[in-house]
Amino acid sequence: MMETLTAEQRQAVQDLMMSPTIGLLGMMAKSMPLDCTKMEDIKTGLSTSALEVVRALDAGRIHFDRPEDAAMLHGLLAVCFEVVLDGRFAANAQVVRAS
Repeated sequence: MMETLTAEQRQAVQDLMMSPTIGLLGMMAKSMPLDCTKMEDIKTGLSTSALEVVRALDAGRIHFDRPEDAAMLHGLLAVCFEVVLDGRFAANAQVVRAS
């Protein structure tokens, strides 16, 4: 069942569609050798890109002007690793931190 979007939701979609970042991501997605109907392909893509972002963060190559921006990226990375590890990332992260 398809929901009807509110005017505010339609505007948010329109704003996103005009985003240069969304345009770049769309172009990149067309050339990716992933079948996003296959969970293993999704996990491969997430783990590959998320690991590179983590390496860049650890090396100080990614900087944020606001703590909220850092929190959003860290949240996105946590979600990526939860998907890749079938919901076991938080438990595994606790083990690594404790050692």
